[in-house]
Amino acid sequence: MGISVWVGNNSYEIGASSFFNSFFSTIFVRLEQEKWGSRFPIVMRELYSGRLGYEKAEGTLIELRNIKGLLSECSPEQVVWDYEKRDALPPWGDKYQSWDNFSGEISWNFRWQGFIRRT
Repeated sequence: MGISVWVGNNSYEIGASSFFNSFFSTIFVRLEQEKWGSRFPIVMRELYSGRLGYEKAEGTLIELRNIKGLLSECSPEQVVWDYEKRDALPPWGDKYQSWDNFSGEISWNFRWQGFIRRT
């Protein structure tokens, strides 16, 4: 089942719930040192909840661009599939050692880039 977020009255499909959870889990663990919303409050608190007011859209885009840059420095083995179950592996397991070799069904860079372009 897919996840959508709302910006004002507009809905944007993000993707599978497991990838949505992984995206936020990786931010929480790798970029926020396990302090939810401490570095990216709009994305982690408001976007995560699934609804943004129009007045938050620009701030959200700024945070998403920062997140994209920081995640691009991480390797696939640094993906946190579920912050509550740290031993959980993504569907590709430990098969990929770098993004150059990654050909999975989704990559947050591409999926979130689409979100950024549409808003």
